[in-house]
Amino acid sequence: MCSSDLLEWARDGEARRAPLKFEDQPLKIKRRKRSELPVLHPLLEGFQERLNEGRESYFNPFIRPIKRLLPDIITSKEMAHRTIDVANELYLGLETHGHQVKFSPHVQTLWRRTVDEREKVRGGNHNSDLWSPSRPTLVFIGNVAIGLTVYEMTEYVEVRHIDGEYIKITDLTPQQLKKAARPYSWTSTQDMPSGRLCIQASSPYQGTQWSQQWQEAKADDFPGKLPAIIKELEIASATIAKQVEEAERKAEIQRQQLEQQREIERKRWEVEKSKQALEDAEQIGRASCRERV
Repeated sequence: MCSSDLLEWARDGEARRAPLKFEDQPLKIKRRKRSELPVLHPLLEGFQERLNEGRESYFNPFIRPIKRLLPDIITSKEMAHRTIDVANELYLGLETHGHQVKFSPHVQTLWRRTVDEREKVRGGNHNSDLWSPSRPTLVFIGNVAIGLTVYEMTEYVEVRHIDGEYIKITDLTPQQLKKAARPYSWTSTQDMPSGRLCIQASSPYQGTQWSQQWQEAKADDFPGKLPAIIKELEIASATIAKQVEEAERKAEIQRQQLEQQREIERKRWEVEKSKQALEDAEQIGRASCRERV
């Protein structure tokens, strides 16, 4: 980690975030030409190999890499190449606009928003067993961080259970259709990989709520929509900065109230301590008088 990554530090280990400021004037950020950037973003180097080493999750066919310090990407093996390509285009597109994409710095507590991979969220319990990285993947627009997750969505479709696995009814081959007619094969409805991707962006700062998702309506929507998404992220950085400012204002009020309450408790304790000391002294005095008598 280079020294420029140091965003928070405190002697007692409890850092307080420096206030984020967002100027009304456009950010003066140096853009970069695509030719100045590598073909593959540094965060993605070796990522395909890490996916190959992983296993599928228990509740879904998405890959769970063994290593956790990896880009925030969730995909099935079948979609891995395309998901990586889209993430690469997003990361490099942000870099060309002068916005650095990197892992969350060690010294700063920034939060990752959880992912619900379902294209259409339904009610009830949902066990997905999705892999999650040890540190969020962030884009820094000025000094404002935004969390990024690229993931493959699932769709709720009819499937047929054949030879120990669920297969979409629409994907059944003629040979599988013959097997589907057997008594030990059955039809149900499951969340299955859709082949369509979603980009989730969110504020990583405690006390803020901003988040946004961009879903593919069809499998080739990305990377065509990425320039518009990057523009929305640039605009959103101002909203996040304001939310951080409001969250810090509320946190400061709570801190002051807590200090006031602690001071009240301290004074009450001192009064009780003085009262007890006086009573103890009186008891000692009475005992001394009795001894003299």
